[in-house]
Amino acid sequence: MRKSGRRISSSQNRQREMTVAITLFFVVATDFFCWFPIGVMGVLAKCGVRIPDDVYAWVMVFVLPMNAAINPFLYTATAIWRKRRKVPTTMMIPKDPPADKHHR
Repeated sequence: MRKSGRRISSSQNRQREMTVAITLFFVVATDFFCWFPIGVMGVLAKCGVRIPDDVYAWVMVFVLPMNAAINPFLYTATAIWRKRRKVPTTMMIPKDPPADKHHR
């Protein structure tokens, strides 16, 4: 019993760790895609390429706030996904249905 209890606990911990890893993967991926253009613009500017001020403005006004807005949705979506996985998908049907009073 101890071994099976450890296996269950271990598999539950593994599942929880995987869920956290998936959440963090999506957060890091969206952060990367939002900050990558800024990094590219910085490298290009350092190499002497002139980047118009409008491009900086668009990135600062739209890309960075979008990144900040996406992260809470990612956490919420994974929390909902995690909760749905815990709820059993099969309906519990009693083995012996209650006897009908009218039929004997």
